[in-house]
Amino acid sequence: MPPDINPSLDTWTTIFLFASIQGFFLCFMLFTLKRGNRKANLFLGSFVFLFALTLLEYVAFWTKYQFSFPHIINITAGFPFLFGPLLFFYFQSTFGEEKPEYPKSSIHFVPFILYTLFFLPFYFKSGEEKILVVTQEKPTFWYFAFLPFLKTIHMMVYMFLLAKVLKAKKFGKENRLINKWAQILMTSFGIFIFSYASYFVLVQFPFFKVEYDYFISITMSLSIFMIGYMGFQQPKIFDQVMESQKTEQEKYKKSTLTLSASNEIIKKLERIIEEEEVFLDGDLNLKKLAEKTGVSSHQLSQVINQKTGLNFTEFINKNRVNYAINLFDHQLYKGAKLIDIAYASGFNNKVTFYNSFKKNTGYSPKKYREKLLWENFKNEKEQGQKF
Repeated sequence: MPPDINPSLDTWTTIFLFASIQGFFLCFMLFTLKRGNRKANLFLGSFVFLFALTLLEYVAFWTKYQFSFPHIINITAGFPFLFGPLLFFYFQSTFGEEKPEYPKSSIHFVPFILYTLFFLPFYFKSGEEKILVVTQEKPTFWYFAFLPFLKTIHMMVYMFLLAKVLKAKKFGKENRLINKWAQILMTSFGIFIFSYASYFVLVQFPFFKVEYDYFISITMSLSIFMIGYMGFQQPKIFDQVMESQKTEQEKYKKSTLTLSASNEIIKKLERIIEEEEVFLDGDLNLKKLAEKTGVSSHQLSQVINQKTGLNFTEFINKNRVNYAINLFDHQLYKGAKLIDIAYASGFNNKVTFYNSFKKNTGYSPKKYREKLLWENFKNEKEQGQKF
């Protein structure tokens, strides 16, 4: 150890050390949790473990304990290439329709493997040599700009993939907690990416302070505390299999429908809905639509349920509501009664029309129509003022 360096902890580093220890405890709990989606818990546990280990290295860096334990130096430098894939696999296992496929999904780890191979010579250096590298060599543009840029872009790509998984998933009212949990995880990861990128930008300026460096660790600590708090307050979060998912799995357990076949059916169904507007038939039922689609009623029901999160009736009524909204603006129906619009949209009675409309838009048909008329009036007035 260099003679002028005395390892010591301050208030912030003590907090970060505590967060790191909690992270290790939390990942142990997730690894050993026997209930719920164990594969998803394994991915989340691995994600927390990497955060905790990274935080521990940061503490060693600030407190100078890295000179007492030199082999910890830069051991977590490649972890940003793992954060995204692990969180992505967690989201796929928990919310996605397409589960991670092995060994095909191993391609996600290629950037981390390449990074590790590139820096392998450093990892095989002795402790004394590693100390010499970090104390005598000046950081290069490669280290402080290009590599952080690659890591940031890599994590941002996975933010996009996480959003894509959530967008494809339809959350019911009974799963609001799970939806909230997913949004919190995504937001935390997004804040971490921002703080990570900001550090490597700010460090280039003379006004840079160590507190800016701490911001990365603050976001990591908050993420660990948040996961621990949510797990303690809402233990069912870590079960990860929503009641609706359990029902679907049991209902379609014996189904032989493949993912590719399911995708083909939903494409054909969407084409029929768009081109033929079969939902306008007030007597349309599952059997009729299945015959038109060319599949069994059971298969069609499964595809609608799994791809949209709706049952057959909800799916058809949603399309009828969208059609009714378009009729509100149609010249022929601007002065029409609501019941006439309901019938023209495929509904057989006013009650079903009202309930479906309110469920899909949050407004009653009357209120929505008034809102639409007011918006049209404002738009026409604004356009008139321009001329």
